[in-house]
Parts: sequence; structure tokens; C-alpha cells
Amino acid sequence: MKKVWLSCLFVGMLFTAYPLYASDWQQDINELRKDIRELHQKLYSIDEKPADTENSGNAQMRDKIDEYGATLHRINERMDDLEKKIKQYNDNLDKFNQKTDVRLKVLESRKSGLETSSVLSSAPAVNESAVAPSNSGIVNGNKPEDMYANAMQAYNNALYDEAELGFEDIIKQFPSHALAGNSQYWLGEVYTKQGNLNKAKLAFKNGYEKYKNGNKGADCLYKLGVTLENQRNNKGACVVFMSFAEEFPKANADLNKKVKAESQKLGCK
Repeated sequence: MKKVWLSCLFVGMLFTAYPLYASDWQQDINELRKDIRELHQKLYSIDEKPADTENSGNAQMRDKIDEYGATLHRINERMDDLEKKIKQYNDNLDKFNQKTDVRLKVLESRKSGLETSSVLSSAPAVNESAVAPSNSGIVNGNKPEDMYANAMQAYNNALYDEAELGFEDIIKQFPSHALAGNSQYWLGEVYTKQGNLNKAKLAFKNGYEKYKNGNKGADCLYKLGVTLENQRNNKGACVVFMSFAEEFPKANADLNKKVKAESQKLGCK
């Protein structure tokens, strides 16, 4: 029976003093579960002899066995709870590591010191799918494609401050690159996520005016109207939505559908 109490003592130490290293915890839990199962089997494999009402020692032994069994049950419950906490810890750690990696990439790009003389004015248009974030680690060099990938990764991980820095750097240091227009659009989306509609409105307005012929020119005008609508400036929003077809006659069908839906919702005429 000493093994039962040693097991209980070990569990108590596990919960109070053991450092939170998930892999070590899980290994200890698995080993302890095995010991408990073996002990549980030994406790209840004792031959049940006919009850002897005059033998108080026999009755006391059965009471002790029941008590130890209840203790083992409580230990199992605590280990179940600990396993849940370990899983949550691992999930949070993975998210933290991912966000830290994104932050480092964006900040490293800023630290490297980009020069405006490296502007690539003749670069072809690039869409989001063509510049998917790389898993290679910290960015080497000052390529706008790498910076854009890092900024998009920050945005997708809800690291809006880092995304803002990344998109702003591209706009400032590569203003003639095709990705500058894309960055201007996503900068507006960042401000929208941050709840700063005034800055979002200006970002989308600049995206439409400065990069009208870029990949995101039409999107910027549409989002300008949506932002005005969210600011309860329905008159201004209607002006934007009603001018959309003339400004972007070749806009894709999905975007045209969205513009018409917003226009109808506001009763624009």
C-alpha cells in the first residue's frame, strides 16, 4: 500500500513544483497512469472470501481498499485536467512562437535600411497568391516582395501594428512598385481592423487616387464607400458607389455585385 501513497505524493509534487515543460509532463503522466492501472488491478484482484462479520480486520481491509480506489480515481481526474492544460499550453506556445517570428521578420526588414534608389518602377503587377509568405526565416535583403509577404503574414496573424509598419515601409521606399498599391489597400484594411475609420478612409482614398490602375485600385474605391457608410456618411458613400461603374468599367463581377448591393441598401440614386 505504500506504493499508493508514494504515487499520490508524486502527483502532488507534479502539480506544485514541476516546471511547465509539456513534453516532460506528458511523459510523466503516461508513466504514472501505467503505474496506477497496475496498482488498481492488484488492489481488486484480491480474492473475495465470504464475509466474516466477526473478523473486523477483514472489513477494515476492504474499507482501505475502497479508500485507495477512490484516491486513484481522484488522481486520474486531476491528470485528465492537467492533460487539458498541457494541450492549451502547447497551443498558446505555438501561436506565440508564430507571432514572434512574424514580428521579427517585419522589424528585421525595417532594421536593414531600405534605400529609395532601389525602386523597381518597371516591375509587373503581383497579386497576393503570387507572394505567399516564405517559411525560410528572417528576410535577407530589401526585396519588396519579401517585405510584402511578411506584412501580409503579420496581418493574417492579427499583428496589425507590425502589418502597418510593413505596408508603410513598402509605400515609402518602393512607391512605384506594383506592390505599393496593394500595400496601400491593405494599410486601409489594417486601420479598419484597428477601428480607426478616419485613417482607413484616407488610406483607401489615397489608394484609389495614387494607384487607380493597380491591382487594388477598384477595391480601394469600393472600400472607401464602405468606410464612409460605416461613418454614417451615406451621402458620400452613395457618391462613391454611383461613380464606381464609370471609374472601373472592367472591374470583376464579384466586386461589381458588392457595389450594387451596397448602393441598393442605401437607396442611392
